[in-house]
Amino acid sequence: MRKAIIVTLVCVNLVLAGALVTVNLQPSTAQTLTLNAKTNYAVTSCVVALDAEAMLILDSATEKLGAFRLDAAGGTVIPYSPIDLKREFK
Repeated sequence: MRKAIIVTLVCVNLVLAGALVTVNLQPSTAQTLTLNAKTNYAVTSCVVALDAEAMLILDSATEKLGAFRLDAAGGTVIPYSPIDLKREFK
C-alpha cells in the first residue's frame, strides 16, 4: 500500500513537471497594461529591431501614440515622434 502511494505521487510529480515544461516552452505573448482605470492610457511593448524593443504609450483621450526605446550602448531613452491616430486613420 505504501509503495503504491509513493509511485502515484512520483507519477503525479512527473506529469506536473512535464506540464510546467510544456507551458514554459510556448512563446510568450505581449500583454497590455492599463495604468489606471480612471486614465485613458495603455502601455505595451513591441519589437523594433532584432535586438531592440520599444515601449508604446497610447493616450485614448487625445488619440495619440508615443514610442520610446532604450539605447543599449548609452542607456538613454530615445523617443520616436508621436503619431496622431485621429489624423492618420481619418
